[in-house]
Formats: sequence, structure tokens, C-alpha cells
Amino acid sequence: MPRVSQTPTRFLESPRVQRWVPLVLAVACGASAVGAAVGGTWPWAVVFALLALNWLWWYRRSSAVPAPVPGHVDEAWARRVIAEAGSPEGVAAVVALRRAEPALSLVTAKELADRVTG
Repeated sequence: MPRVSQTPTRFLESPRVQRWVPLVLAVACGASAVGAAVGGTWPWAVVFALLALNWLWWYRRSSAVPAPVPGHVDEAWARRVIAEAGSPEGVAAVVALRRAEPALSLVTAKELADRVTG
């Protein structure tokens, strides 16, 4: 099977790169922080430690799993909730959906409101 060549943008946006590069950079910055601390350059040690924490945050963020959508949430439910709220649009529709189902994520509520009202 021939391998499809990737453009640099497609490669950088791939899930593998988005997930593992922050971890590699966090480890590298952590090692640099330790090296700077051992070498006696404390300002650089602090800078590298902060960079390591930043990259760990990015890694944690990339490995987060989205919250599951409750089973009763579908387009018919959303139409009913929005109609009961006075047929709002935009942000008001998203707020109505989130009030009716607090477990609904903001992104899912926006997508659902856009499909139902738009």
C-alpha cells in the first residue's frame, strides 16, 4: 500500500504530534531546569521549570477526554427546550440548553443549538 505524503501542516496537526510533543518538551525543559539548578544558574532553572509546567499542562490538556453526552440529549430534545424558552437564538439558546441539562458541555450545546436554530 503506497504511503501518502503529508504536508508539514498536516503532520503538525496530527493527533500523534499534538499529544506527544508536549510531553517530550516537558521532559526536556525539566531536564534543563535540573541542569541549570545544578550549574547554579537559578534564574534559568526557574524559567525552564515554568516551561516544563507549561508543556505538562498542554500534555494534560491534549489527553483530556470529552464528557459523554447524556443519552436523552438529541435534536428533538433541543427543539423542545428551545421552544419552551421562547425560541431564543445564539448565546441565549446555548444558555437554555445548558440550564436544561447542566452536564452538557458548552461545545456540544453550541453545536446542538446551531443545528436546531440555524
